[in-house]
Amino acid sequence: MYKEPKETTKIVQAGEIFGIGEFLLFVSLVFDGLTGGIQDKIRDKHKVQAYHMMFAMNTWSCLWASIGIIATGEFYSLIEFLKTYPYVISNIFLLGITGAVGQNFIFLTIECFGPLTCSIFTTTRKFFTILCSILIFGNPITFRQMCGTVLVFLGLFLEQLQNETDGESTLHCKKKRVLNRQEMNSVFHIIVRRLSTQQNHYKLVIIGAGCGGLACAAKLAKKLPKDSIAIIDKNDTHIYQPGWTLVGAGLKTAEELEKPQSQFIPQNT
Repeated sequence: MYKEPKETTKIVQAGEIFGIGEFLLFVSLVFDGLTGGIQDKIRDKHKVQAYHMMFAMNTWSCLWASIGIIATGEFYSLIEFLKTYPYVISNIFLLGITGAVGQNFIFLTIECFGPLTCSIFTTTRKFFTILCSILIFGNPITFRQMCGTVLVFLGLFLEQLQNETDGESTLHCKKKRVLNRQEMNSVFHIIVRRLSTQQNHYKLVIIGAGCGGLACAAKLAKKLPKDSIAIIDKNDTHIYQPGWTLVGAGLKTAEELEKPQSQFIPQNT
């Protein structure tokens, strides 16, 4: 874990505040910011499933990590370290198992809800990690570290607040145009939150889950909050929560939706 050097160290006394550690941290943060957008494009363009993306990411990670560990000479140091402390092998094995279990939740979240929601989950998890580190292990944090933590979660809160505002404004938008990605996410979350996940019958059924379908459903949910609404779309049957699609509600299967969609409008709706 990265920690600031104490002010009494030679590095700070010499005036050097940006070294190789800070550079690697900067690179890590940059690529961490790029990962979500790239995963979103891959998911939308190629319809990649969670475990396919997980396998591909780990394969390339192992490849690049192997090249790096051999090029820097750390591989031989690792072997010597394991010979000296063989009990570490079991810890590495447990770390791999727990990491794989955690990745299941991460990539399933990316597939079902998108990288943005996943990043909110993982960042919130880090908050509780920091909290447990302070309360359970007694690790103190400096005032600067506390300010950094507050800034991170303040940014998440403001982003969520902006999505709420953008979604509400999109509902009232009278200009005929295609919604952008951020507006679509905002509208989608407003709709999902208002619909019951236990309904099996719908007052309204919308054919097609594109921009127009979601925008139409959003306005209807706004004007008719007591009515149940469903969207069916044979090309996208997995991104909505149960009760939002006919597939999620158990009324129809994904295979059945390969037929013309108009055949699956429930009777008496």
